[in-house]
Amino acid sequence: MADTTVTITGAIEVMAALDALPGFIKDKAMPEFKSAANGTLVDAQDRCPYGENHRGPGPHLRDTGRVKEIEDGYSVTFGDDSDAIGYSWFVEVGHRTRSGSMVAPQPYLLPSFEQNAEELPVLLEEIV
Repeated sequence: MADTTVTITGAIEVMAALDALPGFIKDKAMPEFKSAANGTLVDAQDRCPYGENHRGPGPHLRDTGRVKEIEDGYSVTFGDDSDAIGYSWFVEVGHRTRSGSMVAPQPYLLPSFEQNAEELPVLLEEIV
């Protein structure tokens, strides 16, 4: 099971804008980014499909979620630490089975990200 990660597009522009602000404002903003990432993780875990009949030796997908600190902020990741596309991605977007049938998408990460990303500008406005 490989990682599924949501990365904010435009993060470079956001961080460049933060860099242009005084350091104390940037220092106040980073906890808000972490808070948004933590909120995304909790919401995604709540939305993640959970089967009582989980098979396999590894943990359930829902239990592999974590917030990772990256160079310019935070990311929310599900799956193992490899960079390969894995089970978590196929749950999110759906897939075709070996027999040819389709498994419907069960989005859990993107809707959680969208919800928390909508709240972030309001939190950042309060800082500036």
